[in-house]
Amino acid sequence: IDLLSSPAIGQHLSPSPQWASALQRTLGFSDAAWRMAIEELMRTVSTSNEDVVPAWLRESVHCTSGSQCLGELFARLHLMLHSSGALPLRDPIFFEPEDALSPTFVARSRALADGVDYDWGGMVAEEQQRRLDGGTRVWSEELD
Repeated sequence: IDLLSSPAIGQHLSPSPQWASALQRTLGFSDAAWRMAIEELMRTVSTSNEDVVPAWLRESVHCTSGSQCLGELFARLHLMLHSSGALPLRDPIFFEPEDALSPTFVARSRALADGVDYDWGGMVAEEQQRRLDGGTRVWSEELD
């Protein structure tokens, strides 16, 4: 499948594969952002060697279901992106000003600091009251 022949790329040589269009839409990429991501992926693939995914992994690990194959695809793509230097995308704690996530991080940090979005004291008081009332939580609430 030639991802660069996608209409999002602007070449209009053939229609974009249905899965690629669905993935672009689901991930929320604009046509321009999708084009840049696909071009970078193609550049990464063309400069990577087969040693990115160890031979034992390529030869010995075989998926037997769609969900397993999807997981293997993700894991091997992650290996390739990491070895190419594309990952990690950012420091897990400190954001650079040019990071696309920075504006959202700053806005959420302000909301947390202002107590608008996150009321720790209120959550603790609710939990104490629930325990005094003898209430129990369902498993799904425990996960939240």
